[in-house]
Amino acid sequence: MEVVYASDQNYYPYVYVSIETLLETNSNEDIHINYVFQNVDQDKCNKLSELGKKYGSDIKLIPFQMPDVYKKLPSYKGTGSKTTYAKFLFASMFPDEDKVLFLDPDTIVLGSIRPLIEMNLGNNLVGGVIECLPYYHKDAALMGEEDRYINGGVLLCNLRMWRKTNFEKTALERLEDTSKNFNYDQGIINEICSGRIKIIDPRFNVLAEVFAFKSSTKIQRRYRIINYYKQEDIDAAISNPIIIHFTEFLYNKPMSKHCDHPYAAYFQEKLQATGLNISLSDDKIDKRKQIRKWFFENTPFDVYLAVEEILDIRRHYHMRHPRIKEMYEIIRQHGKK
Repeated sequence: MEVVYASDQNYYPYVYVSIETLLETNSNEDIHINYVFQNVDQDKCNKLSELGKKYGSDIKLIPFQMPDVYKKLPSYKGTGSKTTYAKFLFASMFPDEDKVLFLDPDTIVLGSIRPLIEMNLGNNLVGGVIECLPYYHKDAALMGEEDRYINGGVLLCNLRMWRKTNFEKTALERLEDTSKNFNYDQGIINEICSGRIKIIDPRFNVLAEVFAFKSSTKIQRRYRIINYYKQEDIDAAISNPIIIHFTEFLYNKPMSKHCDHPYAAYFQEKLQATGLNISLSDDKIDKRKQIRKWFFENTPFDVYLAVEEILDIRRHYHMRHPRIKEMYEIIRQHGKK
């Protein structure tokens, strides 16, 4: 069972906690963990190796060798990290593997991943859970209205088919084409794999939006998703999650003291038990999200929905015109100073 993580030093605490929960809840499995890293101290890498030995598992540490094309790319959402693009190289990075499971650092594993690993992808290029994002992300990935756009945080990658279809070459060419809307690695994966995506059970990647909305109908309305999960699937994901993915939504990240995600306390307890001596931050969600959160928690759903749809107009415009978005962010940061 080949599992791959990728991060820089900023997400190292998440990686450590996620790997520990994975090994803890799958202690009877033969899991091979691979950590693709960038700018992570040797001491931190050593601690991961020690963690693996604690559970009788070797953790392979792979320094991320960034191709020249990657060096020109903007970092992921201003984090400074470019390891999110490492997944495009998995077919070359793991030449002897037909399939690997990629897990984002900000995940925790609460159950067996064997059903996911053993899933037959057939000729599909990738397997994933339907994403909760506005319609224009699908537009940016050149997908149709009824196509299903997946989240990139838990991906079952069919490396056998990636090699047959020159997936890596196509992905690198797409990264170099700056004339198209830039939608990070997730959008590119959806664009390349469109029509060859296997939808997996939402329990294997429970997004923050699922916990917040709790309703299949509301999620479909908010994000204009035509083909979504049934309510019984959403109920099962909430009551019996296997992989929790800390997508931010209106909760904040669990490394913050102010995160109110339903599993934030669990993550923080696990982090404290690691002995890494890493403190939680005092970061709060920004004022705009605080306003959105107030509408979400204190007004009828239709009112909240109207607010988000108005904001979507501006978001869509910035996605279509990334230079304008970049200028807007510079102005906003200058205003803070």
